[in-house]
Amino acid sequence: MQDLLLFALLADRDFDDERVPALLDELGKETLRDRTPFFGALVALAEDERASVELRRRALIALRGATGLLTIETAAACLDNPALADDAIRVLVHVAKSEAARWAHVVFHERAEVRALGLELSRAGEAPRDWDLLLVADPAHKDGILADAEKGTLQPPGGLALLIDLARSKMLTAAAAWGVLRAKPALLAGSQDKLRLRTAALANRFLSTVNTEPDFSMIDGVVDELDDLLRVIPDDPPEPTEKTMHSAATMSSQLAASAWLDIRARGTTPSRLHLLALFHPASFLSPKLDRADVRTGAALWHRWNVHYQSAVVEPLLAARALRENGGLDLYVATGIIRLCDKKPFHRLVDAVTPELLTMALIEEPIEDVVALLSLHDENDEGRTSTLGLVPAVDERRTRGAILAAMVVKGPTHLFPFIAGNTQFRAAMQDPQIRSLDAERSAAFAHAVMATCGSDVIPRVLDELCSVGAASCTLARVTLIEASLSLETDAFVDGMLALEQRLLPEERGRLAMLLSTVEPGALALGKELARAARRAQHADERLVGWAAERTPAPIATTSSARQRQGVAYKSPPSAPSVEACVLLLGSMDPAGATDEAFAKVSSESPAFLEELDRAMVRAYGPTSELLSPLGHALLWRWDTHALAHFDTGLEDHPSL
Repeated sequence: MQDLLLFALLADRDFDDERVPALLDELGKETLRDRTPFFGALVALAEDERASVELRRRALIALRGATGLLTIETAAACLDNPALADDAIRVLVHVAKSEAARWAHVVFHERAEVRALGLELSRAGEAPRDWDLLLVADPAHKDGILADAEKGTLQPPGGLALLIDLARSKMLTAAAAWGVLRAKPALLAGSQDKLRLRTAALANRFLSTVNTEPDFSMIDGVVDELDDLLRVIPDDPPEPTEKTMHSAATMSSQLAASAWLDIRARGTTPSRLHLLALFHPASFLSPKLDRADVRTGAALWHRWNVHYQSAVVEPLLAARALRENGGLDLYVATGIIRLCDKKPFHRLVDAVTPELLTMALIEEPIEDVVALLSLHDENDEGRTSTLGLVPAVDERRTRGAILAAMVVKGPTHLFPFIAGNTQFRAAMQDPQIRSLDAERSAAFAHAVMATCGSDVIPRVLDELCSVGAASCTLARVTLIEASLSLETDAFVDGMLALEQRLLPEERGRLAMLLSTVEPGALALGKELARAARRAQHADERLVGWAAERTPAPIATTSSARQRQGVAYKSPPSAPSVEACVLLLGSMDPAGATDEAFAKVSSESPAFLEELDRAMVRAYGPTSELLSPLGHALLWRWDTHALAHFDTGLEDHPSL
């Protein structure tokens, strides 16, 4: 490019020179670094209304990437010209990447075409979306902006205060404002200095009255923009409210006070109760909230870690954990205990009698029992003693049934506790175990293996076979885990001992289990060792099973000896399937075979497929001794696969 010529022409404002258009086109294709020296002259050309529109447009194209003040002012001025607006907007796109506020030139432009193109570019990800929310005031784009806001793709450039203003003025629908807030919960963090709020001290004084009769006169008439914010939160949102609102922890007391005002005006709703549960659990001591309201609040404590002062936990347990008939509401009690994670089982035992707790463990929904026993307990002492209240034998519910439910529905980190419990075998006999999915089965089998070691076979497989559940997922996964983790002797001894203990019909279930295991899933060496031991069994059926799984020994025949020396013969001039078959079937050393094979073979898929078929026809079903390469190619046959690995030559490139 003729840099000096173009620079001189632009500096002299010789825009009529016929060489300028082509030189500007070339400049527009250069890198930002190479274009930078021209920015001053390009700005002068772009803003010169005496120059032709085509030259000014070319100047704007070459200005892309410039971020100086003169560039910004020139591009903003060019937005007024329909012929220059497209290129001027693209200059501002680069500016807005580092200075988002500059995009306001586009968003607030008086020409609808400019606003439309700006929105198109921002939606395509080429420009920032920081100011798009304000286009809700543009009738041409309002519906689209509201839809984008509901999806959570927009945010207010002025933070939470602007979002509340837009919602209060009805420019934004409640659904759109909530969509923005749900997608950008960080808007709530640190906003207390930007909003008109009740003081935390006033809100706390009001909240101290709700345990008896809320004194709303304390906060009536006091302006708090959080009251407006609550109007955009759905009464029963499809997603948990706390995922968004937990970021507003610095305004917790004010939000709780606003929630109480809304409850007074419209009655209780799930989202308002969740706000109280999140920010002021002590509110649930209020007689204004009934048992259904308390259970709604407890739902949040179950799914979200809310920490509150322990001095409130005991009064809540005393006032809310018991039903009107005197029975323990285990769901509510567990939720309350979760507010303070230290010694949860001791707190519950101190609050209710052992008889009440035992009755609840037997009669309450099994999901609630699992939730209670899944609470954090550092040494499992409280969990063990609580579970011990349930009888080992009871027609309503047993410890084994609870342990089985914990396997199916509880957290996986409790699997070692379950595996070490004295009622573990009873749990394995429970029908719930048969429905365990593959992922949880794998985690449970691993935990049992780590806890029980070689006892995993009698403790799991024995019980599952005895109740007709040998073909369930847990049995299959446990068998595979045992074959991979146990030493060969321990695995073989355990499986043979299991067969001896089982009744004839139960052995059939074990055979069914073995038939469901995918080929290759069990460790081959251990399976062969087991087959070798069963080959000596007195039961003819077991001997037949072992014979089917024991590969025939490799035989060195006279023909094999005649196949020696192939690797040392002169190779053919072109790749040959016949030569490869002779070579792979030879008895020559691996190194010589490998070197010769490279000369007579081809890597083309068609050649390799033909070679594969030829080797199968020649040696597939045989038990003859071949070269290590030949056995490797015929790996699908156990005989050849084992013969290959026995050579110990896996480091050769062709193997």
